Amino acid sequence: MRCTSDGWGGGITIGGRKICNLRYAGDTTLLAATGAEMTTYLDKMKRISTELGISINRSKTKILVIDRPGKLELTGNFDLEVVDNFVYPGASISSNRPCESEIRRRRRNFRIWRD
Repeated sequence: MRCTSDGWGGGITIGGRKICNLRYAGDTTLLAATGAEMTTYLDKMKRISTELGISINRSKTKILVIDRPGKLELTGNFDLEVVDNFVYPGASISSNRPCESEIRRRRRNFRIWRD
């Protein structure tokens, strides 16, 4: 994944730094500000993974749109599932009110341990 993001100017800005992906163990989270950026990044990832002889597991690949009304428009040939939330790694991320659902999830887990 590092070779996919090298030289790419897309992503989101957090604390003054551009971030285009988060990697943990065998998982990668791609970050883009627009659908066009995500399409460009996915095209590059698809091309490089083909060159390296590896494939993207489409059944495990999801798209989550945060803080944008409507759906993300991808212009390439990408048949990927759009989800409302997912857990990565250990934190629940949601398309709306991301912090509230994570706080509720952690409170439920706390109750289990307290009992």
